[in-house]
Amino acid sequence: MAESGVFSFGAHTVSHLILTPLSEGEVREEIRKSKVMLEQRLGARIDWFAYPYGRINAKVAKIVQEAGYFGAFGTNDGASETSKNVFTLPRIRVSGGESLKTFAAKLESVSVKEE
Repeated sequence: MAESGVFSFGAHTVSHLILTPLSEGEVREEIRKSKVMLEQRLGARIDWFAYPYGRINAKVAKIVQEAGYFGAFGTNDGASETSKNVFTLPRIRVSGGESLKTFAAKLESVSVKEE
C-alpha cells in the first residue's frame, strides 16, 4: 500500500499513551520509536504524526517537530487554514460506517466555513 502512492501512513506512538503527562525522555522515545518502526516496516518515510487522544502541549509539539515530522494532527474537527501551525492541524473525522452522502456533507460544511 505504501508503495502505491495512493496511501500515506503516519505515526501515532508505540504505546498509544497520552503524551502530555510523560517525561520528556518518555515522549521522545514514544515518538521516535513509532517513526523508526514504521519506516523500517513500510520502507517509506513517515512524515506525519497524530497525537494520541488529541492531547498536546508545547513540549510534545516541539518534540514531534524535532523528530523530523512535517506536521501533526490533533482531534479538533475542521479544515486547516494556511496560517495554522502545521504541528497542531485539525482534521475532518470520517468513520468507516458513514455514507458517501454524509462524507460529502462534511466536506461541504468545511468549504463553506472557509469562504
